[in-house]
Amino acid sequence: MCRGLLSVVALTFWYYALVHMPFAEAAALGLTTAIFLVIGAAIVFREVVGPVRWAATVVGLIGAMIIMRPGAAPLNWVAVGVLASSLLWAISMLLAKHIAKYDSTLTTTFYQPLMTAPLAFLAAIPVWVWPDATTWIILMAMGGLAGLANSCMIHALRIADASLSAPAEYVRLVWMA
Repeated sequence: MCRGLLSVVALTFWYYALVHMPFAEAAALGLTTAIFLVIGAAIVFREVVGPVRWAATVVGLIGAMIIMRPGAAPLNWVAVGVLASSLLWAISMLLAKHIAKYDSTLTTTFYQPLMTAPLAFLAAIPVWVWPDATTWIILMAMGGLAGLANSCMIHALRIADASLSAPAEYVRLVWMA
């Protein structure tokens, strides 16, 4: 239930940002999930993060700060929302790593959308527009691919340190481009 709630709030921040800031900025800031995941893994799971991973994490953090331009412009709450989305998603992934010790990858992958869908549906009611047939096909393909990606990430978290799996988040940059 907790992962479902985290996902809905993270997605709400993310979708809000997609409407109110350029996609490239939102996408770049969204990659901070990996940074939060490495930091969280070191704190929560006491994973040993070597100097190379810490250096990559610091470089990523510097990149996020450059995108946000603190001090150069008024505080941009939309950018802060993207960072909140990334942080919540990283927490969700850390929870998945913990849950994966006790449940199978399939079970862990299945329950998140089971909890997320009803909450997201309630939020969508005021703005719902029925998709046409082509859009339904695209949405189903996106859902299937997202489920497969989530399953792969959870399996990776099950068999490896989260700080090692976190850089896989950067593959999203290829698809976003």
